[in-house]
Amino acid sequence: MTKERENNNNKINADQISFDESITGNLSSRNDIDVFKVYVDQAMLLFLKLDPPVSSRTNSWDVVIKNSDDEIMSGKNDMNPIREDKDGEYIFFATTEPGFYYIYVSQDEQ
Repeated sequence: MTKERENNNNKINADQISFDESITGNLSSRNDIDVFKVYVDQAMLLFLKLDPPVSSRTNSWDVVIKNSDDEIMSGKNDMNPIREDKDGEYIFFATTEPGFYYIYVSQDEQ
């Protein structure tokens, strides 16, 4: 398992990840954003698995996925670390062409 590297708050400093890699991140404040990038060499369907947070500081994230500067999808991920189902949630998205895709994760502004 890899830990995120700060300062990964923007596209320029995004942590590069690989397929089947587990990343542990920490959103230290409501203003913190973690950005990750993955390179794909063809159009494909990808999925992210977001596990429940270890602490109860937040149980909901905003997730935005972009290729370059165009938003592909966005959504909220709501999880409760206390519930019995601790399998996490999956986010699926399709890439349309080769290149880097950027995943922005931030605390949900409930």
